[in-house]
Amino acid sequence: MFAIHRFFRSTHVFMHRTITFIFLLLLFFSSLLSFAQDQPSIDPAFEAGKTAYFANDYAQAVVQFEKVLRDHPDNGYAQYNLGNAFFKLGELGKARLYYEKAVLRLPRFQDLQINSDLLKQKLTDAVEKSFGDYLSGTFYFWIGYLTMSEGRILVILLSIGLWGYCVFRILRRQQLVVTSTAIVLLIFVYLSLGCFIKYHLEKPLAYGVILPKSSDVRASYQEKDQVLFTLHEGAKVRLIDHQDFGDAEKWVKISLPQGQKGWVKAQEVGEI
Repeated sequence: MFAIHRFFRSTHVFMHRTITFIFLLLLFFSSLLSFAQDQPSIDPAFEAGKTAYFANDYAQAVVQFEKVLRDHPDNGYAQYNLGNAFFKLGELGKARLYYEKAVLRLPRFQDLQINSDLLKQKLTDAVEKSFGDYLSGTFYFWIGYLTMSEGRILVILLSIGLWGYCVFRILRRQQLVVTSTAIVLLIFVYLSLGCFIKYHLEKPLAYGVILPKSSDVRASYQEKDQVLFTLHEGAKVRLIDHQDFGDAEKWVKISLPQGQKGWVKAQEVGEI
């Protein structure tokens, strides 16, 4: 009886320490994230773009924000504002392209998410989600709040915490070493897989957005070949291959989550 009581008491102490450890780790990581988001640029062109946008001169806003991105191609706020300007101009394909670019750098920017959702309601094609999209929206919902660099930091911190914790437990020779180590390992594997899924969904040049009002998807990279189906502006596609025949003619092969594949002209797809 005494042994059972001691076992449950040890289990309670272990769970309390484990939960405290995880809480402190997440608290530390969340403090890092609060500084990780890019800050709005104070570039003169950026300010000129905002001024033009609020004066309803959206064409001039596009010119200014594109100028910012020529010098700073990873500026998430410039991408977001450029998407807003294209949205106002009715160019939904380009608007979604820059929203998708911006969300990779500003995953926790609420205004971006709201405007992106509004734009998707106006799109013609309702492209189904891939299995990776479902995972990232349900079981791994938290990866949508991280950038790739933040995900790497998380894995590094967890690795340090995992091995430090294992060494500490072994050296102390306390009870429940195997159980506690297994739980920490499961948490590490779960979070690491989430970061891997995020990388798979966002790796460079993996996705694109249809830019013109409509785009014919053909059976091969020849203008005369059969049209398999048509996509409309703003549809998000996977890029799986390409063919170049000089600057005058370039093609990309696309794939949709429901399995359709085909070739479109490269200039009709904006790479995210």
